[in-house]
Amino acid sequence: MFVAGIVGGVVVGIVSHSDYSDYRDHSQYGDANLVSEIKAKEAQIERFKKEVNTLQKNVNSQIEEVIINLQHDETANELIKSVPKYKLEEWAKSPTTMERNIKELLTKKINSDIEEDKKNIKQIDEMILKINQLQLLSKNEDV
Repeated sequence: MFVAGIVGGVVVGIVSHSDYSDYRDHSQYGDANLVSEIKAKEAQIERFKKEVNTLQKNVNSQIEEVIINLQHDETANELIKSVPKYKLEEWAKSPTTMERNIKELLTKKINSDIEEDKKNIKQIDEMILKINQLQLLSKNEDV
């Protein structure tokens, strides 16, 4: 009987110490695949968060760069000062929007400057024409 008790104890010990008694190795369980998928998704989420932070930093640096470049340009700086603050804040949400709107403002300013220059050139041409006519009249009188 004593021997049967020892043999029974050894058998019970062996049975109780099965492969599932080691909880550290999850690969033996049926849901091990789910656990590994969850860990992979968590790692993917962390990578996405890092990528979003990197992209946000890039966008912020692009916005700062555009603003710095525009501040050094006197014409653009004057135009920016003429834009209401709420519009600038709206434009600042997207560097491409800001750049496009600033380009439109600069284009309008340049076109108005060109028109003004054309008027000035026309006036200069008219003055040159008058001067030439006066010179011809004075030469005709001298002859």
